[in-house]
Formats: sequence, C-alpha cells, structure tokens
Amino acid sequence: MWLYEHNYGLLRGLFPAFFSGEQDCWQGRIGHQELCLRVVERFRYTLTLDIHCRLRQHHPLLDDFVVSVRIYRDAGLAEVLDYQYLGRRQPVYPRRDPRDMRITEKRQLNRLFGDWLKVIDLGLRNTGQGVPVNA
Repeated sequence: MWLYEHNYGLLRGLFPAFFSGEQDCWQGRIGHQELCLRVVERFRYTLTLDIHCRLRQHHPLLDDFVVSVRIYRDAGLAEVLDYQYLGRRQPVYPRRDPRDMRITEKRQLNRLFGDWLKVIDLGLRNTGQGVPVNA
C-alpha cells in the first residue's frame, strides 16, 4: 500500500485544487509535454481523474500517456484504474493472461504512475511553475 500512499502524496502536492473541489480541469505545458487533467467523478470520499499527457512533437515510438486514477481521499490513496484505454486491471493475475498481462501488472502500472508524477514534479520545479513535493 505504500505505493498508493506515495502516489497520493505526490498528486496532492502537485494539484491541490482538485482535492479541495476548487477545480475540475487543468491544462498546461510542462517542458515538452502537454498535460490535461479532468475530474470524471467526484464523491464524498473518492475522486476519479483522467490524465492525458502528450509530447509536443510527435514521435513514432512514443504514445500519449493516458491513465485513469481513483483517489481515495479518506484513506489517502491513489490507484491506477486504466492505462492507455486497455481497461481495468486485476490486482494479481494467477498466470499470464491471454491479453499479455503480467502477473503483477497493476503494481507495475502504479510504479510507472509514481515515476511519471516525479517527472512532472521535476518539470514544474525546473520551469518555476511549482514547488517541490515531499512525499
């Protein structure tokens, strides 16, 4: 669970307006990336965000980074629900899935999301648009 807590801390530090209910959409440029965050669902204890990140210059080997994240505000967790429009992931697959899912696919996606948040944090600090996030 530390990974979900860590991602929650990073996300909350980077985009606090989503957590307070002040904002439902954010668009901006960070370095060579165009970033769009949109609230899909907002309930008392949960929040679901769609995040779309695109490189400004198209590269044939790099797709856009598209992810849906469920945020549990009462528990302080952020969990990846969907990645690249491939659908929801099971926590663990008993063996290799026919759709080529790895046994620990969900954990790997949440690690990737955490790494991506660190890159965004670094980009905001380097452009002077944000403050360092300590999570």
